[in-house]
Amino acid sequence: MSAIDRLFQLRMTPPFDRLRSDELAVIADISREMSWRPGETIATPEDELRHLLIIREGAVIMAGQRLPPVIGAAALLFERGVPAPLLADPVQGAAGLAIARGHFFTIINECPGLLVAFFDTAGDLVSTQP
Repeated sequence: MSAIDRLFQLRMTPPFDRLRSDELAVIADISREMSWRPGETIATPEDELRHLLIIREGAVIMAGQRLPPVIGAAALLFERGVPAPLLADPVQGAAGLAIARGHFFTIINECPGLLVAFFDTAGDLVSTQP
């Protein structure tokens, strides 16, 4: 997948759809593709999430619930594990883009409105543990 394809994927995913094309181009350049086989474990509560995940195919399941397409903003911000295992959909698996923690912090520093939008848009079900 090219950087242009990643840019279009980001543009179609709230809250990234609020960004300018030049901002999206930078994010597309630093994002990387990831995929998981059906039922594969993506993260466990013992793990610290290291990437913001943007799921474009399949789904990610936590505690029997399908998660929104943008996963992990709160876990990254507070450097905590996920509250329950994250699993790729048992039939379809999952695929999408990943943004490393360091890049995530740079993005929200440069685009602070995006941080608010993460929580407004998805409610970020993958929040911190107590």
